[in-house]
Amino acid sequence: MNPTLIKANIALFNGSRAEARRLLAAYQAQVGATPPPEETTLVQWLNAQAQDDREARVTGLRQLLATAPPNDPYARLAAQYLADEQKAEAAAASDTVPEPGEASQPKARGILGVVWWKAAAFVLVGVVAGVIVMTVFGGGASAGAGGTQVAQIPTTAPGSTPAGTPLPDRSTPIPGELHQTTYPDGILQVTRIEDGSGRILDQQNNVAVPVSGTRFVALKLLFECRGGSGGICRNPPEANVALVLDDLVTQAPRLSDVSVAGERGFEQVSQGNTTDGWVVFEVPDTLNPASLAVLVTRPEATPEGSQQQQPQFIPLFTDQAEATESP
Repeated sequence: MNPTLIKANIALFNGSRAEARRLLAAYQAQVGATPPPEETTLVQWLNAQAQDDREARVTGLRQLLATAPPNDPYARLAAQYLADEQKAEAAAASDTVPEPGEASQPKARGILGVVWWKAAAFVLVGVVAGVIVMTVFGGGASAGAGGTQVAQIPTTAPGSTPAGTPLPDRSTPIPGELHQTTYPDGILQVTRIEDGSGRILDQQNNVAVPVSGTRFVALKLLFECRGGSGGICRNPPEANVALVLDDLVTQAPRLSDVSVAGERGFEQVSQGNTTDGWVVFEVPDTLNPASLAVLVTRPEATPEGSQQQQPQFIPLFTDQAEATESP
């Protein structure tokens, strides 16, 4: 990843569109009028988001959609952004006109308090891909140290806790159809997020306590088996996962040997069937989740043998007006 693009992306996150435009101009001077193919849609995305005028941003994103392949991650992100803008316009049009002296109250949009466009500016940036491939999915960390090897999460009977009293479920729903990715073995969706979970259990069914200065973040995943060995997905979600945080470079590996109280783990399923389960991460208090990185682990999914596959990313930002608690 070109370092100038990294700087431009950070400038966008910090709210400096002018600085992002300056850096993008410097990038163009470095590489010429045509960026490398692997950076083309990222450059289009950054150029669009770096515009001060909303209409110019929308126009740039529409051009990205018109030229990028349908399965391109930035095309999907642009489509979600435009859909979100359209919903915001519709909501604004239907809002009651405020009384004189009253300020209208726009709906909050973002990820855990981060403005939507800021979250969107970095959740899929390719810089994290290289870092995650080398440090999270490289296999160097041991399971006991929070390594990312895929393992069945121990199950706990629903409603049971060490003290016999149900621990509170403070998770928030996420529209899974907007937060998913597809790979050879299946389709993976994020359907709930619980930031600061207090119902994480260790293997002895004792409530786990995070390291000082950190907190647990739990995600509920829905997995549909599309491949597997012999038509059976024996280790859903058939992929390694890590939580990418909002400083652009930090990633939290999936914790092994823990479970979420009152929730079951993934089950083996045959092709065409679904299973859901929770994955748990330990996150510094100063950082927030941005996206879920997914790397397929089956050898068949890597056409060139030893060459590692670039992770896919599921953004976790959402329109918080839609994130209402289920009954």
